[in-house]
Amino acid sequence: MTYAVHLMDLQGWVKHAPLMSLLHLVMDGQVRFLNERQIDGQPVVCLNCGEEQAAAIVQVVRLKIPREKLRIYYNKTGNGNWKAV
Repeated sequence: MTYAVHLMDLQGWVKHAPLMSLLHLVMDGQVRFLNERQIDGQPVVCLNCGEEQAAAIVQVVRLKIPREKLRIYYNKTGNGNWKAV
């Protein structure tokens, strides 16, 4: 549970369907909230795969989709201090 994708950013990505299918294959399906103090709470879905595999998927996705269009977060422990990647 080291990488997570912002849930709202996943909607409407028809243009990059092959890239999005990489993410959908490894998502665990449980919605978590990174920050309860914000209006949307930053709902994310964690990637359920090994850290190396998740990092590789994120690198491939970043070749076509910039950070501001698809927010992806990284954390070593899964408990706090999530960093945008």
